[in-house]
Amino acid sequence: MKLTYISILCVLLFSCKKETNDVKLEILNKELYFNNKYVNNHSSNQSYKSNDDKEKATNILTWKLTNSSSENYLFIIDEDDFFEDPFFGYDYKHIEITDKNNKKRNGGVSYILWSEGNSNVGSMFDCLYYNDSIRKLNYKLKGGELKNYSIQSDYIKNSFVLHPGESKTFKSVIRLPILKEIEPITASGQINVSSISEGDKFNIVYKWNSIKIEKSLQDYQIEELKKNKVIIYNGILRSNKVKLIGRN
Repeated sequence: MKLTYISILCVLLFSCKKETNDVKLEILNKELYFNNKYVNNHSSNQSYKSNDDKEKATNILTWKLTNSSSENYLFIIDEDDFFEDPFFGYDYKHIEITDKNNKKRNGGVSYILWSEGNSNVGSMFDCLYYNDSIRKLNYKLKGGELKNYSIQSDYIKNSFVLHPGESKTFKSVIRLPILKEIEPITASGQINVSSISEGDKFNIVYKWNSIKIEKSLQDYQIEELKKNKVIIYNGILRSNKVKLIGRN
């Protein structure tokens, strides 16, 4: 998609947002639970020691986004972002855990390096890659640029508009600490898990860059947002903090 100078100017102006405190992100749970009983061998196949230990680490995280402003805001949120993706790893991008001194704990970062050593996993990955290539081809046929595919795909699947006075509630399954419970394969990346302690607190954070998002949209999508007087939310929202309680 090629934009003229005037189109780019319109996009940038459309992206601008007045600073506001009228959008609120809040966790509705009074507390969350963790369980540090897991097999930590500093490899990609960490797991809870038993199903009972896994159950004690499981939370139904309930959280809400509220728009008290006078604007129609568009957000992009996948409520399953907290779920471990066995294909691409997990990076704690929407989670903050702080200790009793309010120091942020390190989150795990993991990547899987696929090999032919595990034929079943390889076949699953090949299937995923093939389906993704078809989606990219279709996106290109519709006039999109492949460099924008990831954001465009997220926009199509997970965007929604909150009108003034509206709220949206989410329920997400999250296990603490988050482990990469996968079968070991020939070539696998490392994962670093920072233990959680009694007295730690948990919150979630979301960040939207409206200019980056809009540059990834196609002309008809931008025109549609403008026609409906919808603004892509720009900024960072952090929820309230809730205490973490151990279930050992």
